[in-house]
Amino acid sequence: MELFAQEIAALEATKERQAKYMQATQSKEWSDFLLTFPNIRKNVRLNDYCNFAVGGLAKLFLEITSEAELVHLFCYLQAHKLELPLAIIGQGCNLLVADAGVSALVLYLGPKFSRVALQADYNTWDYPYIEEALRQKRQAQADFSETDLANYCLVHAQAGQTLKELVRQLAAKSYTGLEFACGIPGTLGGTTYMNAGAYGGSVSDCIVGVRYLAKTGDIVEIRPSYMELAYRSSYFMRKEMQGAVILGVSYLLKRGDKADIDAKIAELTEKRCTMQPLDLPSAGSIFKRPVPFYAGKLISDANLKGYRIGGAEVSTIHAGFIVNISRMCTAKDVCKVIHHVQTVIKAQNDVLLETEVRYFGDFTAADFADCEVEHV
Repeated sequence: MELFAQEIAALEATKERQAKYMQATQSKEWSDFLLTFPNIRKNVRLNDYCNFAVGGLAKLFLEITSEAELVHLFCYLQAHKLELPLAIIGQGCNLLVADAGVSALVLYLGPKFSRVALQADYNTWDYPYIEEALRQKRQAQADFSETDLANYCLVHAQAGQTLKELVRQLAAKSYTGLEFACGIPGTLGGTTYMNAGAYGGSVSDCIVGVRYLAKTGDIVEIRPSYMELAYRSSYFMRKEMQGAVILGVSYLLKRGDKADIDAKIAELTEKRCTMQPLDLPSAGSIFKRPVPFYAGKLISDANLKGYRIGGAEVSTIHAGFIVNISRMCTAKDVCKVIHHVQTVIKAQNDVLLETEVRYFGDFTAADFADCEVEHV
């Protein structure tokens, strides 16, 4: 069987992660590490932390409550030369967690790391990259003037806040620009990491800066022009950025008409409810759009709607989704459905469907098929 590139990457990442985890947990510093961070839990079920509701255990799990806690953790690992693998999770909306779990310390950024602050008075803006954002506004809008600043708001939010809730809060205060994201699940950290989007918009449209924690324990502010923001991609996906943690995101939004904002959100919400299988666990769109085609249409035209292995099925409502239709569904079921769909579409259309969902954890070749693996 021929594996696709992302499947090979998942297998290679597993080997590297498991080796580092074993080395760290067998080191003489390990017992002191666990004593220093007593809130670390062992063997936590991750299917409770991801939308697909599948997957195994996190060998180690820590819910983050503050930046200081994270900095302390990173600095400790650096000082004691513990190369413990780290894995970041928010709402787990586009993650497929391996049945074997994750050989890593999983850092959970959720409700306890979700503060939002609004700066409506532009005289109080002291954000380092605000001038760059305003310069872009001036270039895009010929009649932009300094008096327009009174209609803008600078928003700072921690990475554990959900995008849906942020959109709700901003709409309530009549700020426009993120309506397209009203139905996108996920935290701000996760949606920034993958530059999530819908209906022609992307979160990068409103971002003016991101605050993250580097592996060295240093807190870094980065401007959008350095973030390599593209379709479902960002600077944070680089291999060398693995282990870095997005702490917060800053947005610049304009005041709009509340009735128009509410109407747009209602329209998009109805559209999403009608066209997507929201009543079943899934990871949203499984595949990236293979421009100029649409993944859902290619899959539908291949008569793959309803294709099922175990508890995983190509949605009969939207072919771009794979849904969990059974409590017995496994990540292996999902992997096999994904692989089958990719194989059929490649054979019929010579189009390679790249997964938007992220393989998260300790995958093996058997997760993708039960036959001999031939690497490409």
